Amino acid sequence: MELARRQEPEEEDVNIVELIVKLMTQAEDFMDKTGIQKKAMVMNNLKHLIGVSVYAENYALIQQTIDFVVSVARGNTKLDFKKLKKRFYNCC
Repeated sequence: MELARRQEPEEEDVNIVELIVKLMTQAEDFMDKTGIQKKAMVMNNLKHLIGVSVYAENYALIQQTIDFVVSVARGNTKLDFKKLKKRFYNCC
């Protein structure tokens, strides 16, 4: 079952995080699937969209990104951008 149509973007034009979020949004509509099944669908479709080699290189990051987005959506993780800015941009 394909969630998104395959496009042939150039490698530098691919935003993996945007693709993940789009695929997750589409997978959310499958009420008869478990979270694990939805994650597998997202990952399988992403592999076809970005290619096997890019997928393999970013496999761990892809899994972590999906888990992070789910955590934020559920409210388990809160992002405090003011603290992040202070921590990362006041270093210089």
